[in-house]
Amino acid sequence: QSVRVCSEHLHKLLFIPGLAGFRRRAGLWRAWRNSVVAYRRVPAYRQFLDARGGYPDVPVHGLTPDLSVIPEMDKESYIKPWPAAERCLDGTIPPRGVMVDESSGSTGRPTSWVRGWKEREISKQTLQMAYHSVLGGDNAFVINAFALGAWATGLNVSMCLSEVTVMKSTGPDIDKIVHTIEEFGTGPSYIVMGYPPFLKTLADDPRVDWSRHDVSVAYGGEGMSESMRDYLLRSFRNVFGSYGASDLEINIAAENERTVLLRKEILANEALRERLVWTDLGVTPMVFQYNPLAYHIETNAERELVITLARPTNISPRIRYNIHDVGHVVEYADMMRILAEHGLRERFDGLEPRVQLPFLFHYGRPDLSIDSFAAK
Repeated sequence: QSVRVCSEHLHKLLFIPGLAGFRRRAGLWRAWRNSVVAYRRVPAYRQFLDARGGYPDVPVHGLTPDLSVIPEMDKESYIKPWPAAERCLDGTIPPRGVMVDESSGSTGRPTSWVRGWKEREISKQTLQMAYHSVLGGDNAFVINAFALGAWATGLNVSMCLSEVTVMKSTGPDIDKIVHTIEEFGTGPSYIVMGYPPFLKTLADDPRVDWSRHDVSVAYGGEGMSESMRDYLLRSFRNVFGSYGASDLEINIAAENERTVLLRKEILANEALRERLVWTDLGVTPMVFQYNPLAYHIETNAERELVITLARPTNISPRIRYNIHDVGHVVEYADMMRILAEHGLRERFDGLEPRVQLPFLFHYGRPDLSIDSFAAK
């Protein structure tokens, strides 16, 4: 318990204003360290790099190491060729404290992912912080409508948040959620977590008079248009989403009031849109903020996101992992300067949270596949 309290205090200390540059560089150095540890201790990664000429010499420019010389990995080149144990530290899956979940199988066959107790504890703290800063309250009642079972999000959400709120895990079952709201009445502030199409179906259910209830929703698994958000806001008080991947972690980045306002401004303001967005893709990206101490995020020549897990707690490291999502990062200081140039800075200064975190623009998959209930 004392270790956890110390970790939470350190986490908050590192997010004080004025340390954005330090956080970015520290995350980059942590990512580099993880790549060295992985090469030494993870059999699959050592073989992966040795087949590509061994661990490369990483140049350092000033105080910034250039990790682009380290080969990218993805599911085809790294996950499928080696068993799960070979992709873990010291080539073994620990006998205790490990949880195995799996992806949705949208690429043809579900893949299992192993997560140790330390990384699950850190993920729990991170998800709890995001929950409290954006949605949580003293009277909150969370209804987990994500798919349960072996899938990554559902059970992890329940385990992470049950300590800090009232939780009922219904899965994507409309009847159970309607019954729960009828049973517990108008007293709680409900937070329903689920996939966007399911939340739309829930909002349309005629059995509930949403105007009598205080309900917010949190979504994941796929993106959401602003017209859909506005539609859901007719029934729900708040609508926020998060970005994650079972290949990596379930809560890499999250929306908040600032990111939602920014996305709406991008839609309404052509000059801002041209300044910030890859307009040739014809897609309005989702906009999130993320913790650069935990994730080092790059964009490669194909405009795909390449992510390194920078925390040293993962038993199965991911080094420059390409999940084949299109996107890019705008640093916090750069974003504030751009907003000031367009006369928008004051509109954002009063919004919470005020943490100086980089912005992640996420456009979806490069093959233009469409998500429905988190399946492609």
